[in-house]
Amino acid sequence: MEGQPLIETAARLVEVPAPVRNLMVELLSSGCVVHREDSAAFALLSRREVLAFVRSVFSLFNVDLVFSPETGVAFIRNLVREETEGSPEGEAEGGDSGPGTIPWIDRQLRCKSPDDGEDRLLIRRVSLSPFKCIALVLLRKFYTSKMSSLDDSGTVIIDLEELKSAMVPYLGPSGSDMRDTKKLNGAMADFASYHLVRKVRAEDEGRYEILPSIRHLLDYERMNGFLEGFRQINAGACDAAGQDGDPLEEGEPA
Repeated sequence: MEGQPLIETAARLVEVPAPVRNLMVELLSSGCVVHREDSAAFALLSRREVLAFVRSVFSLFNVDLVFSPETGVAFIRNLVREETEGSPEGEAEGGDSGPGTIPWIDRQLRCKSPDDGEDRLLIRRVSLSPFKCIALVLLRKFYTSKMSSLDDSGTVIIDLEELKSAMVPYLGPSGSDMRDTKKLNGAMADFASYHLVRKVRAEDEGRYEILPSIRHLLDYERMNGFLEGFRQINAGACDAAGQDGDPLEEGEPA
Protein backbone atom coordinates (compact mmCIF):
# COMPACT_ATOMS: atom_id res chain seq x y z
CA MET A 1 0.00 0.00 0.00
CA GLU A 2 1.29 3.44 -0.93
CA GLY A 3 2.70 5.32 2.04
CA GLN A 4 3.02 2.19 4.18
CA PRO A 5 6.87 2.45 4.51
CA LEU A 6 6.50 5.98 5.87
CA ILE A 7 3.88 4.84 8.38
CA GLU A 8 6.17 2.03 9.51
CA THR A 9 9.08 4.46 9.90
CA ALA A 10 6.93 6.81 11.99
CA ALA A 11 5.92 3.89 14.21
CA ARG A 12 9.58 2.95 14.70
CA LEU A 13 10.38 6.52 15.73
CA VAL A 14 7.78 6.41 18.48
CA GLU A 15 9.39 3.27 19.88
CA VAL A 16 12.94 4.66 19.83
CA PRO A 17 14.46 5.20 23.31
CA ALA A 18 14.72 8.80 24.48
CA PRO A 19 18.57 8.88 24.41
CA VAL A 20 18.56 8.00 20.71
CA ARG A 21 15.89 10.59 19.93
CA ASN A 22 17.86 13.21 21.84
CA LEU A 23 21.00 12.25 19.94
CA MET A 24 19.19 12.76 16.63
CA VAL A 25 17.91 16.15 17.79
CA GLU A 26 21.43 17.15 18.79
CA LEU A 27 22.83 16.18 15.39
CA LEU A 28 20.10 18.04 13.51
CA SER A 29 20.32 21.15 15.70
CA SER A 30 24.10 21.54 16.08
CA GLY A 31 25.22 19.44 13.12
CA CYS A 32 28.05 17.68 14.91
CA VAL A 33 28.86 15.40 17.85
CA VAL A 34 32.45 15.28 19.09
CA HIS A 35 33.70 12.57 21.44
CA ARG A 36 35.81 15.03 23.44
CA GLU A 37 32.71 17.13 24.15
CA ASP A 38 30.08 14.41 24.66
CA SER A 39 31.57 10.93 25.02
CA ALA A 40 28.23 9.38 26.05
CA ALA A 41 26.44 10.56 22.91
CA PHE A 42 29.32 9.46 20.71
CA ALA A 43 29.42 6.02 22.36
CA LEU A 44 25.69 5.63 21.75
CA LEU A 45 26.13 6.51 18.08
CA SER A 46 28.98 4.00 17.86
CA ARG A 47 26.52 1.14 18.33
CA ARG A 48 25.93 -0.46 14.94
CA GLU A 49 22.14 -0.64 15.22
CA VAL A 50 21.87 2.99 16.40
CA LEU A 51 24.13 4.28 13.63
CA ALA A 52 22.19 2.36 10.97
CA PHE A 53 18.84 3.58 12.28
CA VAL A 54 19.89 7.25 12.49
CA ARG A 55 21.29 7.13 8.97
CA SER A 56 18.09 5.55 7.60
CA VAL A 57 15.88 8.22 9.20
CA PHE A 58 18.13 11.12 8.18
CA SER A 59 18.20 9.90 4.58
CA LEU A 60 14.45 10.58 4.38
CA PHE A 61 15.30 14.27 4.81
CA ASN A 62 18.21 14.25 2.34
CA VAL A 63 20.71 14.31 5.19
CA ASP A 64 23.83 12.15 5.27
CA LEU A 65 25.59 11.20 8.51
CA VAL A 66 29.39 10.91 8.43
CA PHE A 67 30.77 8.89 11.33
CA SER A 68 34.52 8.84 11.97
CA PRO A 69 35.54 6.76 15.01
CA GLU A 70 39.21 7.44 14.22
CA THR A 71 38.85 11.17 14.87
CA GLY A 72 35.96 10.93 17.31
CA VAL A 73 33.66 13.06 15.16
CA ALA A 74 30.20 12.57 13.65
CA PHE A 75 28.57 15.24 11.49
CA ILE A 76 25.73 15.69 9.04
CA ARG A 77 25.79 17.02 5.49
CA ASN A 78 23.37 17.21 2.60
CA LEU A 79 22.87 13.83 0.97
CA VAL A 80 24.11 13.33 -2.59
CA ARG A 81 21.87 10.59 -3.95
CA GLU A 82 23.67 10.16 -7.28
CA GLU A 83 26.91 9.31 -5.47
CA THR A 84 27.51 5.58 -5.89
CA GLU A 85 31.23 5.13 -5.29
CA GLY A 86 32.94 5.22 -1.92
CA SER A 87 31.45 5.42 1.54
CA PRO A 88 30.86 8.42 3.82
CA GLU A 89 33.73 7.26 6.01
CA GLY A 90 36.03 7.36 2.99
CA GLU A 91 35.50 11.11 2.70
CA ALA A 92 35.68 11.79 6.40
CA GLU A 93 39.02 13.58 6.56
CA GLY A 94 39.69 16.46 4.22
CA GLY A 95 36.72 15.88 1.92
CA ASP A 96 35.92 18.34 -0.84
CA SER A 97 34.85 21.28 1.27
CA GLY A 98 36.21 24.67 0.30
CA PRO A 99 38.07 26.97 2.67
CA GLY A 100 34.89 28.91 3.43
CA THR A 101 32.67 25.90 4.02
CA ILE A 102 31.89 23.73 7.02
CA PRO A 103 30.18 20.46 6.02
CA TRP A 104 27.72 20.24 8.91
CA ILE A 105 26.42 23.79 8.45
CA ASP A 106 26.73 24.51 4.76
CA ARG A 107 27.41 21.51 2.53
CA GLN A 108 25.90 22.87 -0.70
CA LEU A 109 25.48 19.80 -2.93
CA ARG A 110 22.32 19.18 -4.92
CA CYS A 111 20.34 15.94 -4.99
CA LYS A 112 18.52 14.58 -8.03
CA SER A 113 14.95 13.36 -7.67
CA PRO A 114 13.01 11.41 -10.32
CA ASP A 115 9.83 13.24 -9.34
CA ASP A 116 10.61 16.94 -9.71
CA GLY A 117 14.28 16.90 -10.81
CA GLU A 118 15.76 18.22 -7.58
CA ASP A 119 15.31 17.52 -3.89
CA ARG A 120 15.09 20.26 -1.30
CA LEU A 121 17.97 20.42 1.14
CA LEU A 122 17.76 20.90 4.89
CA ILE A 123 21.27 22.32 5.41
CA ARG A 124 21.78 25.83 4.02
CA ARG A 125 24.98 27.49 2.86
CA VAL A 126 26.63 29.93 5.25
CA SER A 127 29.47 32.09 3.90
CA LEU A 128 32.51 32.87 6.02
CA SER A 129 34.33 36.18 5.74
CA PRO A 130 38.01 36.27 4.65
CA PHE A 131 38.98 37.01 8.27
CA LYS A 132 37.21 33.92 9.57
CA CYS A 133 38.46 31.77 6.69
CA ILE A 134 42.08 32.64 7.42
CA ALA A 135 41.65 32.09 11.16
CA LEU A 136 40.03 28.72 10.48
CA VAL A 137 42.73 27.54 8.09
CA LEU A 138 45.48 28.62 10.49
CA LEU A 139 43.77 26.69 13.29
CA ARG A 140 43.66 23.65 11.03
CA LYS A 141 47.33 24.09 10.14
CA PHE A 142 48.31 24.48 13.80
CA TYR A 143 46.36 21.35 14.70
CA THR A 144 48.10 19.38 11.94
CA SER A 145 51.54 20.47 13.10
CA LYS A 146 50.86 19.48 16.71
CA MET A 147 48.77 16.30 16.49
CA SER A 148 51.59 14.06 15.18
CA SER A 149 53.40 14.42 18.51
CA LEU A 150 50.32 13.75 20.66
CA ASP A 151 48.85 10.49 21.89
CA ASP A 152 45.14 9.69 21.67
CA SER A 153 44.43 11.45 24.94
CA GLY A 154 46.38 14.59 24.08
CA THR A 155 44.89 17.99 23.37
CA VAL A 156 45.96 20.79 21.05
CA ILE A 157 45.84 24.21 22.75
CA ILE A 158 46.33 27.55 21.05
CA ASP A 159 46.62 31.03 22.53
CA LEU A 160 44.56 33.79 20.96
CA GLU A 161 47.57 36.11 20.74
CA GLU A 162 49.53 33.45 18.89
CA LEU A 163 46.73 33.05 16.35
CA LYS A 164 46.34 36.80 15.93
CA SER A 165 50.05 37.20 15.17
CA ALA A 166 49.94 34.35 12.66
CA MET A 167 47.17 36.12 10.71
CA VAL A 168 49.19 39.30 10.04
CA PRO A 169 51.00 38.05 6.86
CA TYR A 170 47.64 37.24 5.27
CA LEU A 171 45.55 40.24 6.36
CA GLY A 172 48.16 42.84 7.30
CA PRO A 173 48.18 44.87 10.54
CA SER A 174 44.90 46.67 11.10
CA GLY A 175 46.37 49.42 13.26
CA SER A 176 44.04 48.56 16.14
CA ASP A 177 45.00 45.71 18.45
CA MET A 178 41.73 46.07 20.33
CA ARG A 179 39.68 45.74 17.15
CA ASP A 180 41.67 42.67 16.05
CA THR A 181 41.12 41.01 19.41
CA LYS A 182 37.39 41.74 19.34
CA LYS A 183 37.02 40.32 15.82
CA LEU A 184 39.00 37.23 16.70
CA ASN A 185 37.00 36.65 19.89
CA GLY A 186 33.82 36.80 17.81
CA ALA A 187 35.22 34.36 15.25
CA MET A 188 36.29 31.92 17.96
CA ALA A 189 32.83 32.08 19.54
CA ASP A 190 31.36 31.09 16.16
CA PHE A 191 33.90 28.27 15.76
CA ALA A 192 32.96 27.01 19.22
CA SER A 193 29.30 26.88 18.17
CA TYR A 194 30.41 24.82 15.15
CA HIS A 195 32.22 22.36 17.49
CA LEU A 196 35.63 23.23 16.06
CA VAL A 197 37.17 24.72 19.23
CA ARG A 198 36.27 25.12 22.88
CA LYS A 199 37.59 27.29 25.69
CA VAL A 200 40.09 25.54 27.92
CA ARG A 201 38.50 27.04 31.04
CA ALA A 202 36.09 29.89 31.57
CA GLU A 203 38.63 31.73 33.72
CA ASP A 204 41.51 31.02 31.33
CA GLU A 205 41.07 33.97 28.97
CA GLY A 206 42.25 33.60 25.40
CA ARG A 207 43.18 29.89 25.34
CA TYR A 208 41.29 27.37 23.22
CA GLU A 209 41.42 23.66 22.58
CA ILE A 210 41.24 22.81 18.87
CA LEU A 211 38.85 19.87 18.45
CA PRO A 212 39.46 16.92 16.08
CA SER A 213 36.44 17.94 13.98
CA ILE A 214 38.65 20.57 12.34
CA ARG A 215 40.40 17.76 10.46
CA HIS A 216 37.31 17.35 8.29
CA LEU A 217 37.53 20.80 6.70
CA LEU A 218 40.57 20.91 4.42
CA ASP A 219 43.38 18.68 3.30
CA TYR A 220 46.94 19.90 3.80
CA GLU A 221 47.70 20.93 0.20
CA ARG A 222 44.52 22.95 -0.27
CA MET A 223 45.07 24.56 3.11
CA ASN A 224 48.55 25.80 2.17
CA GLY A 225 47.37 26.95 -1.26
CA PHE A 226 44.59 29.01 0.30
CA LEU A 227 46.96 30.73 2.71
CA GLU A 228 49.52 31.45 0.00
CA GLY A 229 46.81 33.04 -2.13
CA PHE A 230 45.84 35.43 0.66
CA ARG A 231 49.48 36.21 1.43
CA GLN A 232 50.09 37.22 -2.20
CA ILE A 233 46.93 39.33 -2.31
CA ASN A 234 47.91 41.18 0.84
CA ALA A 235 51.52 41.66 -0.32
CA GLY A 236 50.33 42.97 -3.69
CA ALA A 237 47.93 45.43 -2.05
CA CYS A 238 50.70 46.80 0.15
CA ASP A 239 53.12 47.13 -2.79
CA ALA A 240 50.54 48.96 -4.89
CA ALA A 241 50.01 51.46 -2.09
CA GLY A 242 53.73 52.02 -1.55
CA GLN A 243 53.67 49.92 1.63
CA ASP A 244 51.32 52.47 3.19
CA GLY A 245 48.06 51.17 1.80
CA ASP A 246 45.18 49.87 3.82
CA PRO A 247 45.44 46.17 4.70
CA LEU A 248 42.94 43.71 3.35
CA GLU A 249 39.73 44.21 5.29
CA GLU A 250 37.14 41.66 6.20
CA GLY A 251 34.24 41.31 3.80
CA GLU A 252 30.59 41.08 4.72
CA PRO A 253 30.18 39.42 8.08
CA ALA A 254 29.07 35.85 8.06
